[in-house]
Amino acid sequence: MIFSSWERFKGSFFYAWSGLWRSLVTEQNLWIMLVVGILVMFLAWYYQLEFNKELILLLFVTSTIAAEILNTLVEFTLDRFHPSNDLDVKIIKDMMAGFVLLWSIVSLVVGIIIFWPHLR
Repeated sequence: MIFSSWERFKGSFFYAWSGLWRSLVTEQNLWIMLVVGILVMFLAWYYQLEFNKELILLLFVTSTIAAEILNTLVEFTLDRFHPSNDLDVKIIKDMMAGFVLLWSIVSLVVGIIIFWPHLR
């Protein structure tokens, strides 16, 4: 059976929202990304961008936030199970931070490309 119970289904949403809230409460960078994302979507509305451009911006905003949550998850997991100053742990954390940085830069470039005609 695919759908076993309504209570279990509701519970999964509760746990997901709880995880998102915990991320927001504990991660400063996530707040920054969220504020920037809201600003980007406000500007998309203000400049009355085409629907497909709004969708592209929304995709990049949410995926950048998701990348930061993934980075936090990996760091938390490594800190929990490998609390030492292991070089491999440092490399993994640095690579995850690099992933978020790269994705943020790409998102910024996409935003500049989309907003450029309106900013000139």
